[in-house]
Parts: sequence; structure tokens; C-alpha cells
Amino acid sequence: MTTVSTLPFLCGALAAFWLWLGIRSFARGHIGTAGLVSVLVWIACLAAWGVVTARWALSGYYRSAEFYSLLPGLWWPMIPAFITVGILALPPFRRALHAIASHNARSLVMVQALRIAAIGGVLKGLSGLLPPSFALPVGIPDMLFGLSALALAVLWPTKGRPTRTLIAWNLIGIAVILPAPILMQLGLPGPLHIFTSTPDARALFEYPMVLAPTLVVPLFITMNAIHAAVLWTGPTDSGRDA
Repeated sequence: MTTVSTLPFLCGALAAFWLWLGIRSFARGHIGTAGLVSVLVWIACLAAWGVVTARWALSGYYRSAEFYSLLPGLWWPMIPAFITVGILALPPFRRALHAIASHNARSLVMVQALRIAAIGGVLKGLSGLLPPSFALPVGIPDMLFGLSALALAVLWPTKGRPTRTLIAWNLIGIAVILPAPILMQLGLPGPLHIFTSTPDARALFEYPMVLAPTLVVPLFITMNAIHAAVLWTGPTDSGRDA
């Protein structure tokens, strides 16, 4: 059964955000044609995965014995990260991401404020629509991180935030989600199944909720990793293709 959810909106918002960053960076000369095309390919691949995971939820695949035989699937939520790493094999994409992140630090912080939407999962956990053993320890820190992003972006100083501060902040954004794959497996009918009360983690694989663990949340922490990596290696003046 489908329910009202912000998750499809978040998918569209993240796609639109990266499309805007790509076009804006191209218009300003920060990336070249190949870089822009590689960003578009990345967005298209993530969108394709979003369609696949949504169709699997709607078709009942995520409740099938075939899916359960793959558990524990600790790698499953990381498919968006795997897609990103695969496309990073293309030099134009690496240069484009580096240039985009170098010139849009505040935007990359601001977009993380969308994680405030995790309050929806928290409320569903409290109301018995999602397993509280997952929704509360994952949703509350995620929501608080989203609030911190809003505060950082609104109070952005003229000279920007110190690099070390932003690196640490992005690493925190990743850390608050690290327990999620384990907690999810503990509520699925596999070898790690411990939380047996209903609803269990199978509720996370119903549409549209499935978009959170398989696309939206992994993409947020992938963005944290991208931003932290660029800050660590240092900014670049241009990501234009040679």
C-alpha cells in the first residue's frame, strides 16, 4: 500500500540540484562539455536505479524468497555509491565533480538541509508505521544533521567556512548513517534477524519508503564523501576538459 511521502520529491529535488550545478558550472566555464555530459550520465544512471528499485518494491520482489536469499545484503544500500565510483573511472567526471564541489561549497552544505525530512520517518516510527528500532536511532541523528546544514548555510561567513570544519562536518554526515545498514538487516528475515516485532524492516522496502534506504540516503552520504574528498585534496580553478 502506498502512502503520502516526501521521498519522490526528494529524488526529484536531488536530480534537479545536480542538473542545476552541472549547467551552472558549465555556463561559468568551470567544467567543459565532456564534464557536463558525464554529470548528466551520472544523474541518468541514478534515476534508472531509482526506477528499478521502485518497480521491485511495487512488484513484490523485495518480499520474495529470492531477495531474502541475498541477505545479509549490507552492500544493497550502497548501490548509488557503487554507481558513482564506477563513473568516477571517467576522467571528465572526476574533474567535473572536483570543479563543481570547489566552486559550490555553500550549495553542497545547503542541500543537506533536505535531510530534515527524516522527521517523517521518525514520526512513522513513533506511530507504528515503521520499526522504531530503525526509525529512531537513524532518523533522529539524520534530522539533526539536516538542521545543522541549514544553520551552517544560513550563517555562512563572507570568507566561507574553514576547510577542516567542513571536512569534519561532512564526515559526521556519513557517520550518523553508518548504523543504518546493520539495523536494517537486524529487522529483515535473514541470518541477522533479531528484531521480530512488527512492523519490522520489511516496511522499509515498500514503495515509496524503499527510495530512502536504496537511493536518497545513500546519495546524501555519497555527496558528503564527494565534498569531503574535494576539500581534503584542495580546490581547483577549473574542471574544464583538456
